[in-house]
Amino acid sequence: MAEAGAAGAAGTGASTSGTIAGTGAPATPGSQGTGVSTGAPITTGSINPGAWMAGFNDDLKGYVGTKGFKGPADLVDAYRNFEKLQGVPQDRIMKLPERFYDDANSLTPEGRAIFERLGAPKDLKEYGIEAPKENADPKRLEGFLKTAQELGLTKAQAQKLVAHDTEYFNQTVASMKEASAQKFKDSQASLVKDWGAALDQNTQIAREGAKRMGHDAKTMDALSTVLGHAETMKLYHQLGSAVSESTFIQGRQQATKLEPVTALAQIQALKQDKAFAAKYASGDSEAVAKMTRLHEMAYQGTMTLT
Repeated sequence: MAEAGAAGAAGTGASTSGTIAGTGAPATPGSQGTGVSTGAPITTGSINPGAWMAGFNDDLKGYVGTKGFKGPADLVDAYRNFEKLQGVPQDRIMKLPERFYDDANSLTPEGRAIFERLGAPKDLKEYGIEAPKENADPKRLEGFLKTAQELGLTKAQAQKLVAHDTEYFNQTVASMKEASAQKFKDSQASLVKDWGAALDQNTQIAREGAKRMGHDAKTMDALSTVLGHAETMKLYHQLGSAVSESTFIQGRQQATKLEPVTALAQIQALKQDKAFAAKYASGDSEAVAKMTRLHEMAYQGTMTLT
């Protein structure tokens, strides 16, 4: 190749490739007679500037001339530097589409291709997400997965969101249960205060009232959710009192126990009763027993009339 190039240079006085590259030197008069250039000597292993671009079209030759590449080694070195600049091989480079979403806010085919390369599944089953055993809602999960696919979410992203939603839901349910339990406890304490010694008696009457109404546990709890535990118990107590004698419970007669407010009212009335007060003061056993019992129901303990 070197000899052929030298011969061409001898006939023209300069090489074409040398003119393009700006490195060619006109031949001296002596070179035409001998076929040997008197310019810079061609060393062993060097490449003729015209030969290495022999297969290039005019456009590529112009590009090479613009960039100043003097041989294949320059091209290889330039490409190596290009890869270093990119940081990754060519097959790991993605070209961003002009539009990820169309006017309907849906992924364009080019946009979906990018997300799928990032890990977005093509099929919903590839997300590997199943509805939790507790409080499972297959339709809700299916809707979530369809939306995730429409958005181009990856498997890891979708699983992370579902895990967060499940944890939040479980914490919410636990908080609701805790609040409900505390509310019931406070309501029961209020009922104990209102009914006093008559608590067990009135509770039994309330059970009878619910039974007469044909309400099962589910119905009673639903009513309690609306009215509250204490108010529901009082409602059933009123119903039980209206349909049966409160002194007859489960087929046997029991002494009627009064609620604290009722017992206090009777104590005040007896204090105003001079005849009863005289009997009590004289130690009449019947009067003392009556007043003692009223105090027990009113104050949950034994008190004496003063």
